Amino acid sequence: MAAEHGVPLVEGRAAAVVVDRPPPRGGALGFTPAAETTPESVRPMFDMLVGGALTAAAAVLPAMREARDGALLFTTGTTALTPIPGMSNSGIALSGLRSWARGLHDDLAGENVYVGHLSIGVPIIPGAGEGDPDALADRWYRLTQERDTFETTVGI
Repeated sequence: MAAEHGVPLVEGRAAAVVVDRPPPRGGALGFTPAAETTPESVRPMFDMLVGGALTAAAAVLPAMREARDGALLFTTGTTALTPIPGMSNSGIALSGLRSWARGLHDDLAGENVYVGHLSIGVPIIPGAGEGDPDALADRWYRLTQERDTFETTVGI
């Protein structure tokens, strides 16, 4: 069952999940080291990673705010928190996404709309401990149920 704006209903509550996937390696969206990072190498990362999150959030946030309920969940990788050699362009985009999500978390704190962030620094592989998809889903579930912190990390 879906509510207005495509927000799925979970246990009668409006909810949404915004998940950002890691960029593909190579090509126009390839990673760049810091000394070779340019506006041109950051722009595609920004458009895909940040632009996608902003667009998805804008689509579901009005209904969540009206309902005074819901959750926006953002996922990034290690470069959102700490530099990795050769991946500076994604770091600019992902750290910006994390910063914006934190601001949104703070802005919506009084409206019962939760905004959370999970930064994953391990391969996502079934049966791989912290990187198991079910283990990651459990992290999200706990964040959305407890709503006592903005973020958690795995493998970082």
